[in-house]
Amino acid sequence: MGDSCWFQIEVKNCDVEKFKQTFKPLIEYPADEENEHDGTTNFIFYEAEYGFYNELEILSTTNLQFSGNHDSGGGYGSHTFVSNGTKRMEIEQGHDGGYVCNFDTAMNILQSDIDTIKEFLAMKNSVHRYFAEKINEYPTLKTA
Repeated sequence: MGDSCWFQIEVKNCDVEKFKQTFKPLIEYPADEENEHDGTTNFIFYEAEYGFYNELEILSTTNLQFSGNHDSGGGYGSHTFVSNGTKRMEIEQGHDGGYVCNFDTAMNILQSDIDTIKEFLAMKNSVHRYFAEKINEYPTLKTA
């Protein structure tokens, strides 16, 4: 195994079986922790090789929505990531949270970083709204 880091990913409970069949690390070995909470399941790996970067790229093409984060490793920082099922975004996090931005020589945050963070947050909010949707197990009966 190469460089590894702590890794957490969250999926909606109704997507867990497809996730387990699709996410290569879960096929090869179980997660170190699997926690169900409020309609979602978190999978935690203590040693994710290179933050499962390649595996996340593949997973983002499967129509599964997910979000999560990973700690830093050798040569890369900690990141938070999200996928709406067709596109995945990843942003570097600071050590104590927040997002890492680049500055120009006049000490202004680069507009491209601001735009990326706004797009990321919009996608993350959309995915979390999907996580919060309640599945209607009992259809409403129409009365005459």
